[in-house]
Amino acid sequence: MAIKPTKWALFKSNINQFQFQDLPSVVAFRSNRLGNSVIGTDPSESFFRYEFQGVSFVNELSLRYHKRLRQNFGVIVIDNQEAPTDRGRTQKLETSISIDFADVVITPKFARFYSESDSAPAFYSAFEYGGANREGEMIGLALNFKRLGVKVKAAVVQAREIEDDPLQNDVNTYSLALEFNDDIF
Repeated sequence: MAIKPTKWALFKSNINQFQFQDLPSVVAFRSNRLGNSVIGTDPSESFFRYEFQGVSFVNELSLRYHKRLRQNFGVIVIDNQEAPTDRGRTQKLETSISIDFADVVITPKFARFYSESDSAPAFYSAFEYGGANREGEMIGLALNFKRLGVKVKAAVVQAREIEDDPLQNDVNTYSLALEFNDDIF
């Protein structure tokens, strides 16, 4: 029996170049509380200490062990080449397992992340991870009710400061989401 790689494994990878420039001063001011290095104490006079220009890598591997069992792995790296080497990198490793019970797909997920202070504008970063200057873990669960076209997702994120900052503290985030999909089968 021949095994076709596309039936049991899928690998996706992309590399992106990014550059953020001429960002409004209020974005810098708000990003200061979320972990970025900012100069200025007023929304109108704040600006980022370092520019944002670099590369990001996203790699995803999906392995199908059985027609009803799939595991996903993900690696994300953001490298701001304008920031010092100890302030410009974000890394995230994640994995999930999807178990398909015909009508319901159960997907537990785990992620580990590390986001240095100036890898990206914190104001534009996902709030669940606390912005920048954080490291931590995420544990989540998704229930996809296929026939109803409804997905319920829950997650817990613990984000700790990497470098002490008087404007920041450790953050625990709890989320519960409900998604509707018109692709019902």
